[in-house]
Amino acid sequence: GVDSSNAEYKAADARGAKPEFITKTMCEVEMAAHAGSVLEIERGANGKWSVVPSANSEPYQVRVLVRRPAHAARFNGIVLVEWGNVSGQRATSSDWAYAPQAIMREGYAYVGVTAQYLGVKALSAWESGDGARYKTVRHPGDSFSFDIFSQAGRAIRAPQSGDPKPLGKLTSRIKSVIATGQSQSGGRMITYANAIQPIDQVFDGLIV
Repeated sequence: GVDSSNAEYKAADARGAKPEFITKTMCEVEMAAHAGSVLEIERGANGKWSVVPSANSEPYQVRVLVRRPAHAARFNGIVLVEWGNVSGQRATSSDWAYAPQAIMREGYAYVGVTAQYLGVKALSAWESGDGARYKTVRHPGDSFSFDIFSQAGRAIRAPQSGDPKPLGKLTSRIKSVIATGQSQSGGRMITYANAIQPIDQVFDGLIV
């Protein structure tokens, strides 16, 4: 059966359409910014990783899918941010696929980030024509994916003035932002956890 709490999950359509139940549509936020790349990552004898960031900066535009409680009272204050898995040559949401009912029932907000090149490439090929939603998406390459993921986390917790608020009215109620990734994206998350998180400190926790 379907958990009745589904009815309390709605999403604001980024294109201005009337909000629908979360089971029908999701909030699609296109992040457009400049990302920096990682030039070199080394693991020292003490087990600590050292990172040398590149001075290169490239523009990008990726998709962020937001699933959030429609009512602020249902939000438990925790945002799960998943690194989209591209094993199938497109970005998939493993955590959402495995546990949508539990995520909704417990009042989490869920955000899926298309952080890698293959995921963005698949989106751009999904639709064509003037009305294509992903006509302008672009990705400079996976060496930029770590910074893109960090920027997504920052945009969720503390959106810049004038930028979209992925969590909308729930933004001020955020208590913790947790990064997640499984399998292929879990591998990227291990690198992120050891090399990037100690520097950027965007997330309150990571689940791999």
